[in-house]
Amino acid sequence: MILYIMNIKECIKIALHEDLPSIDVTSNLLLNNQRHAKAQIISKAHGVFFGAPIIDAINQMNPLISCELLVNDGDTIVPNDVCVSITGDLRTIVEIERTLLNFIQRLSGISTITSQFVAALNDPTIDILDTRKTTPLLRELEKQAVCAGGGKNHRFGLHDMVLVKENHLYLYSEEFGMASFNEKIKHHKISEPKMLIEVEVSSLELLQQLDLNVIDIVMFDNMPFEELHRCIDFVNQHPKKPLKEVSGNIRLDTISMYRGIDIERISIGSLTHSVNALDLSLLVV
Repeated sequence: MILYIMNIKECIKIALHEDLPSIDVTSNLLLNNQRHAKAQIISKAHGVFFGAPIIDAINQMNPLISCELLVNDGDTIVPNDVCVSITGDLRTIVEIERTLLNFIQRLSGISTITSQFVAALNDPTIDILDTRKTTPLLRELEKQAVCAGGGKNHRFGLHDMVLVKENHLYLYSEEFGMASFNEKIKHHKISEPKMLIEVEVSSLELLQQLDLNVIDIVMFDNMPFEELHRCIDFVNQHPKKPLKEVSGNIRLDTISMYRGIDIERISIGSLTHSVNALDLSLLVV
């Protein structure tokens, strides 16, 4: 956790340097260097807030200002809600404004779209999960924002679970065959029993060739509904019954089609890779 906090600080430090590599020429020209001020971050839209890790890091990094959170991560906010109160050196407040908002607006946008997917699905038996389609260096923050919006996290990286994608399966089975693939997966499960194994399938024919005894999760990717139902029936007839996950081009206007279907998980890349920032504003008061 200490390493994680240091990483947030480093990301903010780099972002601040990107915006302010030397001096803020406008503030240097117009603003009193010794002036004490108060400012607020105010919501200009309906959404779900996320930003506590950023505020905590800013407070630790800069003794010239103090930021107070007035809402919690995961809280629903509406236009004109005051989310953060800031006091301290006016020049510093103005200089960090854009960087601070860039982080919090994007993260709150992720929380907001996640909550919208959860509401649109309206099925508590199915988890909404993120993917690895995250902003470079911001993955842990963005995955925390997904959780604040009511979603859950898929794997954090290539290291923490086996996820056999279409390319993996095709390349291995073409060279060694499906029987060898099943043995390979079985031996890995024996040697690493706590590590989850997930396999992506695109058809019932492929699913029927897998050894479901050693697979924890089956992902049905971009699968037509008729084929999906056949695959679900096949998995449910198996004694072990791995978890069933759906993925691929699922949108807010289509996710309700999965309500009530016998699956446990839906993974959605757009929670993080194409999110709209939540409209927030910083005003000196």
